[in-house]
Amino acid sequence: MLFQYPYAYEGPVLAVEGSGGYLIGQGQAWGPQGAPSPNILILAEGSSQTFDVALLHDHWYHLAAVRQGNDLSVHLDGTLVGTIRLNGRNRPNGTLRFGRAATGQLVNNREAQFYGKLADVVIYSRALSPQDLAKIVADHHVGAGDPSVVARWGFVRDRFRAVLSGAAQRIARDRKWNGVTDVQNMPLPANIRTQLPFAPGDAWYTVQGWGRPTSYSHYGYAAFCWDFIIADYPSGGTYPSGTMQAPIHAACSGSVVEAYDQQPLATAQPDNWVRVQAADGLLRDCQHLLTGSAVVSKGQSVAQGQQIAKVSLFPNNAHLHMAGSNNTGGVSSVTVPLAISDYEVRQPGGTWRPVARGIPQPGEVVRLL
Repeated sequence: MLFQYPYAYEGPVLAVEGSGGYLIGQGQAWGPQGAPSPNILILAEGSSQTFDVALLHDHWYHLAAVRQGNDLSVHLDGTLVGTIRLNGRNRPNGTLRFGRAATGQLVNNREAQFYGKLADVVIYSRALSPQDLAKIVADHHVGAGDPSVVARWGFVRDRFRAVLSGAAQRIARDRKWNGVTDVQNMPLPANIRTQLPFAPGDAWYTVQGWGRPTSYSHYGYAAFCWDFIIADYPSGGTYPSGTMQAPIHAACSGSVVEAYDQQPLATAQPDNWVRVQAADGLLRDCQHLLTGSAVVSKGQSVAQGQQIAKVSLFPNNAHLHMAGSNNTGGVSSVTVPLAISDYEVRQPGGTWRPVARGIPQPGEVVRLL
């Protein structure tokens, strides 16, 4: 498996759609700002535990779940990550799935989703030994010639033998298991057209992003967010010579599901924000808005590019916080990756490079195309 976003939230590599609960995969990253800890999550038969692992985004891992009696252990590249004790009751019952349990089936009260690649999945009728695991890691060959193999699925394009659902895609893999190469051809998110929420002609600096490893101020359930400030001016300046009171426009056409602008204190909650739901069901959230600046209301239809509010301070500097999310709030709400269409990135010489569809990266200056 290849993790696309190790600092995100629960991502089932193996899960059961049904009862009893069963998940082995990525856990929610958490920790101090700028240094969150990715981890592996094991959840089965009422037992659940996470184990901190320094997961990389450009490394292929061999994940093995080995059950012996009531002990379930997980190994990465042949090394034991952790073991949990099962109770032998409340056993999972349903359909084995890869990448997601099922839509609406929550994990830790969240919509769990694995972002990354899977190559081969093999089920054995016996517990693999440490020697078995070491050989698999060394050979990059799972299950070949082993009479204890019960089932096997291949997911890479050159030997695809599985049924895909949802946004899952067949993606080519470098035959040398080169994670650095393979991470480059991860597909962009499959959302409908979404544009930068800026006024035409305004250039904004990307302070925080999620498309590649950086210093993380957002992670876990809030991993897929951007922070933007007006480029070339102090963030404390007032628009157009700064970010304070800069106009914000709808990133997509859709319906306003929430518009709140009554919080006068930048550090208090609830924060001021406008959330617009598009035809793909995902929300585009714009947050840290000026008190009383919202010019749209809940239930209103808006057109892409229509002004919706202005930027304010949070907590002590003006910046726009933008994210995609999966619902209108509550414990199951998570951010989701969004691709942005039709924008430009400023080059070192001052020219602008057009991007038909991509992900604004930390440090880039961007504007509407």
